[in-house]
Amino acid sequence: MQNQQEIKKNTFEQPSVYAFGLLDPRPIPLAKEANEKVFSQAKNGVLGIEMTLPEYLEKCNLGNIDPQHTDGDITKAAIDVAVDMPVPEKDVLMVTVRPDLDALGSMALLNLRQKGLSLNDEVLARVKMISISDTFANGEWEAKPLPDHNNIWAGVKNKELSAISAAVMDFKLPVNDRVKLIEEWLETGKEPSSYRDRVNKDRIDLVEMLERGDITYRTEFDGKVSLVTSTNIAGTSVGYSLSPVTAVTNPTFSFQGNTPIVKHTICQYKLGYVDLPAVLKELNEIEQGWGGSPTIIGSPQGVSSVVTQDKIAEIIGRHLTQ
Repeated sequence: MQNQQEIKKNTFEQPSVYAFGLLDPRPIPLAKEANEKVFSQAKNGVLGIEMTLPEYLEKCNLGNIDPQHTDGDITKAAIDVAVDMPVPEKDVLMVTVRPDLDALGSMALLNLRQKGLSLNDEVLARVKMISISDTFANGEWEAKPLPDHNNIWAGVKNKELSAISAAVMDFKLPVNDRVKLIEEWLETGKEPSSYRDRVNKDRIDLVEMLERGDITYRTEFDGKVSLVTSTNIAGTSVGYSLSPVTAVTNPTFSFQGNTPIVKHTICQYKLGYVDLPAVLKELNEIEQGWGGSPTIIGSPQGVSSVVTQDKIAEIIGRHLTQ
């Protein structure tokens, strides 16, 4: 019994049984060369997780876990599927283009399951936290104050996820290391302490950016839609403090530290505020490559968007449903 408990406690410390890869979405030869190098790691097939790059789907011969973008099921995150799907064989390569908690968390969960971890209530509770965050299952929207020095966490629904999310988004960390950190957090609840310090500092920086006017925002359509321009990753939370539908523009978005581009993200707090598929259709008529789900859509991956924020607001306004 003692040995079984010890093995269970330290499952995340055991060597990985899978290979993990993060693909580069940029449509340039250097990115394609890097992606081919990722696929060369495959020994026993390739499983995609939220693979939203159509040109690489045929390489995912073991399928693609993507309930929201591919299947249109916004109530389910990829990590929900990873809870009870058949566990892939060892030496499978798992790839994604989305370095977020849901995609990399799914890799971590499958790795833990293959290594023998039993999913107890504590582990499943942490999985649920990721799922709720990813599927926007946050209940009813209500206006919130913007963060200030008295409350740097104002507008944040789940502060507990902030440190592990920051680790997952750290492009300086190899993807294997990021998956390992999520494994430890899923199994034990222990978050990487250095990232807790980092996110606290980031929140203070956010407050100072708001005070200086480095983050700009306005509302349209009687407060139903907010338009935010921010280089800080918390732009979406700023938008949701103001309205249930938000369009966030990052004028210097950088994937893995590469050349900055203009990136737009449009999302709604829950279904029912705006017909995002209709918005998506109109945007793709202007600029091919927009994609997403009924709750969140984004401009083309890896390239700078040419659509203006005012044009985005105009299109959203045509498709508001309440």
